[in-house]
Amino acid sequence: MKIIKLIFVFMFSYLYGNCQDLQSKSVSAINVVEVILETGKYNFQILDVDVPKDIEDITRRFAIAVNSNSKWFAEYTVRHKNETPLPYDERLGITKEEYDKLSKKFTVEKDTKFKVVKTEFFEIIQKDNKIRFNGNGVLSTWNDVNIDLRNKSVLFMGIELPYNRETQTKENDPLYWHGYTWRRETGDAESMLKYHNSDYTLLEISVGTLNANKKPFLNFKKMVFENGQPKVKYQYFGYLDIVQDK
Repeated sequence: MKIIKLIFVFMFSYLYGNCQDLQSKSVSAINVVEVILETGKYNFQILDVDVPKDIEDITRRFAIAVNSNSKWFAEYTVRHKNETPLPYDERLGITKEEYDKLSKKFTVEKDTKFKVVKTEFFEIIQKDNKIRFNGNGVLSTWNDVNIDLRNKSVLFMGIELPYNRETQTKENDPLYWHGYTWRRETGDAESMLKYHNSDYTLLEISVGTLNANKKPFLNFKKMVFENGQPKVKYQYFGYLDIVQDK
């Protein structure tokens, strides 16, 4: 029954999507989200990139170098934002040959896969025209998320996140999913990365379903920079498996 309802709501959104403004699109998106996020207890399967063994050490050294020189790397990515992959620089912490191997794996072959790295308890509660969440551990951030079904809005700690986009990835994409994103930015990201003297905050929440099995898919991303320095930077995403009552 849930699948039939999802198909109907998605079809309605598609038929009328071209003539909608962002507010109307947000209303349609929340109507879909209301169907996806049913009240219940779930196992949240947190996903991360499954790094192949042959490049695991390369990615580790790359990450250490980038994190230890984050100001330079942020500026470097802005300077070369229209280039994929980024040009090689020895400050990336790996050799040119290793960088070419890394680039080929993830940007040419697009051989990116994801794996479940952790499972956490997660509860969805639909009550009084609201969807609230109860998450453990790293998912406790979701406890401050409120989807207001009456006013058709998504809030984090009482702050409304504007509707941003609908996402429909391609079938060969490592994460083949369809859903919607709400996003709030304060400050100028490009200016902050270039001059390192301003504040910037990003909050992003996505809700949808995996196309393969229609399981709910959730993504939460938060970045906070103060005077160009990263203070908070994390992202958790994954799918939900309902916990069967015994």
